[in-house]
Amino acid sequence: MSSPFTWLLGTGRSPSTSNISNTTYQAPLNQTVNTTVSQIPSVTSTSTPTTNNLSLHRNLNQLVDEGQRSSLKTKRELINNLDQLSTLAFLNTSTGINVQRIQDQFEQIDKTLQTAIPTLRDDTINLQLDGKLTNNLNDYLKHEREKTLLSMLRMIEDKTYDEITRHSNYVLENNWQKQRQFILSSVSKHDQSYLDEANSMQIKRFETPRTLSRGLSNVEAAYGKVIALYNVGKIARQNLIDEFMNVVESSNQPQAAIDLWNVVRYMSQLPVDYVHNRIALPSQQAIVVAARSYLEYSFRIQLSKLFINLVSDDDLHKPGSIYKLIIRCIRQKHPNIVHIIDDDGNIDDLPIWSIIFYCIRAGDLQSALNAAKRCHLTSAVEWLTNYIKNNNQSVDPTIRLKIQDVYDREHSTNPFKSIVLSILSAYDVNNMHELIINSIDDLLWLRLSQILFSNQDLMTLNKLQKLVYNEGNGNRSLFNEKPIQFAMCLFLTGQFETAIDLLNQIEQFRCHAVHIGIFLHESRLLSTASKSDSPMLITTLTTEDPLKSINYQRLLTSYTEKCRYDTELWQIVNYFYLLKQIRQKDGENCFIESLAVLLLKLDENNLDNLLERLFGVNRQGVLTEARILDHLDIDTSVVTANVGLYLEKHGHLELAAVLYDRAKKTRQACSIYNRLLSEAIRALITSNTVAAPNILTSARSFASHLSSTQNEFDRTTNTLYTLLDIYVYIEFFKSQQFERAYEIIQKLSLLPFAHTQIDQCLESINYYSSEIIDCYPDIILITLTLMSILASVEYKSSTNSSNQHLLLAATSSFDQQKSHILSTNKQGLLDELKRQADVLFRFIGLLPIKLHNHMMQDDSVTLPNRRTTTVDHAEHVHAELLSQAAARQTYEQQHQTTISTRREPETIKLEDQPFAEDQQALLAEFERRRRARQIHVSTDDIEVKASLRQLGEPICLFGEGPAERRERLRNLISRFTDDEIAQKLRKKEEDDRRIEGTKEEVTWYHQGPDELQAARYFIAQYSLPRAKERIQKLKEYVAIPEVHRTAKVQELYRRLRATSLHCSQVGDARPLFYCEFSPNDQMVAVSSRSGLCKLWTVPDCQPVRTLRGHTIDACCISWHPQSTLTQDPAMINLASSAFDGSVKLWNLENDEPIAEIEGHAPFRVAKVKFHPSGRFLGTACYDHSWRLWDLNTQDEVLHQEGHSKAVHDLTFQCDGSLAATAGMDAYGRVWDLRTGRCIMFLEGHLKPILSIDFSPNGYHIATGSEDNLCKIWDLRQNKNAYSIAAHQNLVSTVKFQRSEGHYLVTVSYDNTIKLWMHPVWSALYSSTGHEQKIMSADVSLDGRWIATVSYDRTLKIWSPEQIS
Repeated sequence: MSSPFTWLLGTGRSPSTSNISNTTYQAPLNQTVNTTVSQIPSVTSTSTPTTNNLSLHRNLNQLVDEGQRSSLKTKRELINNLDQLSTLAFLNTSTGINVQRIQDQFEQIDKTLQTAIPTLRDDTINLQLDGKLTNNLNDYLKHEREKTLLSMLRMIEDKTYDEITRHSNYVLENNWQKQRQFILSSVSKHDQSYLDEANSMQIKRFETPRTLSRGLSNVEAAYGKVIALYNVGKIARQNLIDEFMNVVESSNQPQAAIDLWNVVRYMSQLPVDYVHNRIALPSQQAIVVAARSYLEYSFRIQLSKLFINLVSDDDLHKPGSIYKLIIRCIRQKHPNIVHIIDDDGNIDDLPIWSIIFYCIRAGDLQSALNAAKRCHLTSAVEWLTNYIKNNNQSVDPTIRLKIQDVYDREHSTNPFKSIVLSILSAYDVNNMHELIINSIDDLLWLRLSQILFSNQDLMTLNKLQKLVYNEGNGNRSLFNEKPIQFAMCLFLTGQFETAIDLLNQIEQFRCHAVHIGIFLHESRLLSTASKSDSPMLITTLTTEDPLKSINYQRLLTSYTEKCRYDTELWQIVNYFYLLKQIRQKDGENCFIESLAVLLLKLDENNLDNLLERLFGVNRQGVLTEARILDHLDIDTSVVTANVGLYLEKHGHLELAAVLYDRAKKTRQACSIYNRLLSEAIRALITSNTVAAPNILTSARSFASHLSSTQNEFDRTTNTLYTLLDIYVYIEFFKSQQFERAYEIIQKLSLLPFAHTQIDQCLESINYYSSEIIDCYPDIILITLTLMSILASVEYKSSTNSSNQHLLLAATSSFDQQKSHILSTNKQGLLDELKRQADVLFRFIGLLPIKLHNHMMQDDSVTLPNRRTTTVDHAEHVHAELLSQAAARQTYEQQHQTTISTRREPETIKLEDQPFAEDQQALLAEFERRRRARQIHVSTDDIEVKASLRQLGEPICLFGEGPAERRERLRNLISRFTDDEIAQKLRKKEEDDRRIEGTKEEVTWYHQGPDELQAARYFIAQYSLPRAKERIQKLKEYVAIPEVHRTAKVQELYRRLRATSLHCSQVGDARPLFYCEFSPNDQMVAVSSRSGLCKLWTVPDCQPVRTLRGHTIDACCISWHPQSTLTQDPAMINLASSAFDGSVKLWNLENDEPIAEIEGHAPFRVAKVKFHPSGRFLGTACYDHSWRLWDLNTQDEVLHQEGHSKAVHDLTFQCDGSLAATAGMDAYGRVWDLRTGRCIMFLEGHLKPILSIDFSPNGYHIATGSEDNLCKIWDLRQNKNAYSIAAHQNLVSTVKFQRSEGHYLVTVSYDNTIKLWMHPVWSALYSSTGHEQKIMSADVSLDGRWIATVSYDRTLKIWSPEQIS
């Protein structure tokens, strides 16, 4: 946003020289300035003297041309200035242009022109040459200027009228749209949720019609590639904005897009907890500082472009270097104040206050202070010094009152002094300072500079945000044609969500808006909505917070709608993957929901294509291997199963079953297919509606797949096969293929057709699922009907053999020639049907429950639509069979002469015998089993055991599994009444309370040796003074002004980014394991797999000594804290450990160890560390423990267990009071050496922790793990403060800066070394200097060197640039 003039005209380019150099209106410093339009002078032109008439005659045509050019130039300037002033009105409480005043000027000029001298003619020029005309050339040019001014004012009037008309039409259209929506909603009788959604819809005022063609443009495709690389970890989060800006700069995008990203870069430097504390004072201060920094940076860039090569780019942002540019800018922008003597002094022929103002405007306060000192302005020096001390946020209250008094006395005499005093004291915030402020950038910077956080009655950030957004009045309509400039103002005032929503409505900037939102969300700076169906922009419920929340999921999903599903599906998935960490209020994962919604809104062709490419399956259940999700770092099966779960919850069972099958969730898929088949059977029975082909095809394909992959089937799987057979059975019956249907029902074993099968079928009912039970009564009725039809066919086929084919054709559609029933044993078919019907009637009488709605009888028998039971329908069928038998008997009696053999009349009767006692007992057992089926028992085996224990039953029987135990609990509950269960539970609770009361709480202590007690006393006496000294240093550091602390840290980070490799040396013939700097930073010790430990000089890497003592891989070597400082070289100076459990102690005079610590063998000692006092040595051992040794006595004073696996690393706090251990069990522990307690449990890593280190501040701990993460822990809050996705492979070492802890060093098996800034944990530097995995790293005490050792056998010394 470098210059508002160009964006107001819609060009969006960098400012030109003419825009800054034009001086529209200036006044002497000692005069009062009025800002009416009538006082804007026209462009002056030097008149040519008339003494030489011949010369005048020769140049007259040139003067006329020059006058025309001046007229056009003046028109452009005045239009730009007035347009500029009208736009500035949104930041001020004034109303902008006074239209009435302009109209008064029109009338005054019209009156003047009526009395003016008549216009010149051609003969007038000749008379002038002859000396007969009294007016001179100056009068002629004055008249021309008056005509120019008139034309300009009329153009302004026309333009203003057009703007008013356009705005009026917009308001009318907006009101009509709202009224129209309300009318339609009322007529359609929509519910309140629809009206709320309609009222929350926003009119896209800036959206241009989109083309019908789908697909991504070049810049959108480039953005999508960056997102894809970011998702797979190829681009770090802190580098995301750099990649986005590279896309914009290389895609020939408008300058406005580049400026937008520059604004976002500056505004992204906010606290990590900004979203949760947007209205807190630190967050608001950070917004103001970032916005002012950008505006000052933009102003310096403008000056550098205006005055090329005056200041180099490297020196442009250094304090004091901008002074030359400011002097040139003032001379060109305000030429009328040059050489004017100011009462307070001049520098370089310019008033001192103009120099001070532009130095403050450029952010160079030191140059402003130096200028005030040069003019000996004591008060200004005092004010500026106090202003700098308060971090550029106003001055102290007492000084503010003094400045305000001076402002009240002198604000009308010197505009530059007036605006400087207004900035320093945050006073007179309604003054626009029109003589100096002539751009949106300047005015917004002025308002930001006047924000006072300590006084809510003056200008605050909340007031400025509301003023910029200005939702309550019509000022926002001034930006209907300039939304980009408005969006930049929103960004600079911290209204990120509103700015993104505004840009998202502009088709040309939509892609930029979406990716700005992505970067801000990944940087945790974007407030997002908690529901996916909410509007794009949501107002917060708190009145103190004027900011909004944006529907981030809708932002991404609406952006991906233009992607082609055939060629750009992977872009859609990558954008959806950004939602993986977001959950809605109902717990739904936004990534899963977006994928599911994408499936639901596609047509059939696109749906099959997407299923195959995304999940590797089609709707028929055919599996493929092409899955787009595989390139992401996620478990594809888990995603597929979760999408299926979402679809199942929302009623899309067919797709859910297909996805469950693909995710190998066989049980869930089988359950859904059972539900679908049950509904299909119900529809086929009631309405003869055939199920969807996809459902049957998918179910059969799934069943075929199960039969080929599984050997054992559970209840759900058996239900699936049974339902498929039932559907085929009913389908044959409905299609009148009765013989095939009869054969299928006999093979299904669902119904008994013999007396021996009744008990088996009754027992099987208890194991049938609800889907089969729902179909069971219909199966009985259809079977009885089928038997009735077959009996009818037997009767008709036996009446007349000649007409047999016709009779069959009238009743059946199957082929008689293929009928096994009718072609064989025709005489005995009726007997068989009678026998089977008798068995079925017996079975129906023994059914333990009444099934489905056919068995529901109403209490009132008078209702005409009374439902019948299965028994009733069976009796009806039985009556039909009896009537058919009687008709057959009559027919035989009438035709006994033609029939040689007659049969006795046959009837099918139900045996009307009372139930015996055993039958009553059987019914009671069936009733108990019915109750058992209705009891819901937990599937958690632990809960089942707990319930059994409460009932006083054994929790496990011999050979009993979880399924049998669950069934036993169900049977137990079904045998007891509710009162009996309650009585058992009360008795169990009383017994538990009685037993609990008899218990005594006993704390168990372990008697430690006297040496441990003495060591703890020593550590306490040693650590307490050091802790007090550390806290005092932290207090002194906090007392330093923040601006100085920030400047020092930023300078450190700048130099760290310039880290380079200083020296490289082959350390040994075998890979190197560990390295550590000596306390004086002049040597580095290295251990290797050869068992040798070597000492090298720093920084030239020359060998000093080789320590020979280990016979196997040397794991670690550590320096005594006072070695090379005060420790005697002949005493213990180093300690080393090896894989065989040996720990050796070394001095600096011999190559052989002077002592050895035993007790670890045969376990590996991974790390040895000296206690800060130097008296104790800690060892981390692979026997799941760590130990503390007293070097004075060489005795073990502490053997501490606590890890379930090997302890890999150990470190001590700088005070000496705490120790931290890292275990291969993926946990870390912090121990208090003074009490022996574990005070913090570091739980969060998924794989073993390989490195741990304390920060010099004493309360931060860093851990590196095999899960590629580096985690930061805070002892004060007892939690994980931050997680860094540090590397692409395991993190082998983490090291804080040893002096102040301003940065962290991590190395990894991915061959890289990285530096991270504290406390935001952004990457400062990354390098791959080693050819193989890096094993260890260390930082020197003075911060000048960083050492790394690698598996490639090299030792490398890295040098940050001149770190003091």
